[in-house]
Amino acid sequence: MKNAGKVLKNIGTRSSSRHSSHQSEMSVDPTPPQAPSSSSDPQVKVLLKTGDLGLKTRREKEVYQQLKNKDFIHTPTLDPILQQETGMDTEFDLIFQMVGWTNFWNITELGSRLLTLEFLCTLQYYEGGIAFRMFKQDIMLSWRELSDHLDFSSRCILDIDSDLPNFERHQFWREISRDELYSQARTSDMEHPTLGMFHKWLGYNIFHRDDIRKVRIGDLQLLYAAINKVPTSHVTLLVSHWLSIPSLQGPVVCTSLITRLASNLNLLENSSLEFINELWIYHGYDIFRQAQMLEK
Repeated sequence: MKNAGKVLKNIGTRSSSRHSSHQSEMSVDPTPPQAPSSSSDPQVKVLLKTGDLGLKTRREKEVYQQLKNKDFIHTPTLDPILQQETGMDTEFDLIFQMVGWTNFWNITELGSRLLTLEFLCTLQYYEGGIAFRMFKQDIMLSWRELSDHLDFSSRCILDIDSDLPNFERHQFWREISRDELYSQARTSDMEHPTLGMFHKWLGYNIFHRDDIRKVRIGDLQLLYAAINKVPTSHVTLLVSHWLSIPSLQGPVVCTSLITRLASNLNLLENSSLEFINELWIYHGYDIFRQAQMLEK
């Protein structure tokens, strides 16, 4: 893994990697680009060790204790070969265009354990948005600002509950599934394979949690928005999920999105930041066969 996890300095644009060889459930070695050194610059922002986090409050330190032993990985993505062979590449492009996620969904930024730790430990709501720290800087963003910095379309609605007035979970679930009752909703119950794959993508990449088979209310709202072509930014759902990460099982997978946020806030400029020294995971046929959606 040559240069994997190398410290990057003076990064003004988003770091990303695309790879040409793929396998089902395969991993790819993320190799950060070389960048000029600026160690003599007194304004360099440093985040290279735990002591650089600068945690202050009791709550921040308690969240750190919950997170410190978790695995932090680059945000996984779907195997491009799987997408091509199943036609998902075309269908997903259409879905993401309709919901205003054209620039959001292709998450290729390198993740950073320490940057994600600092963000999650300091993240909190305030009226109208969120507050957090990065590189020890206090930052407040409105919901619209957060949506813009994560690359959702400016056309997207922000308040899913009030801006989808015709959504009724039981009725919608009956329309897209083989089950009359929403209470036990699972991905495998969906009639349309693309909706099932979309839900699996949400579960593995965006709302990674203990049981990704379960269709939660927020998931159902996003599926409804996709079918009805309503541009929708799910930043409120994202933040709620991020706040729950300390209590969840499994790895922390939001790292690449946190890097994107920092990059779009221009916080990676003139910085020393260590990225995750692990392979990049591509999900392939296995996860969909487990959900009884694909046969190969």
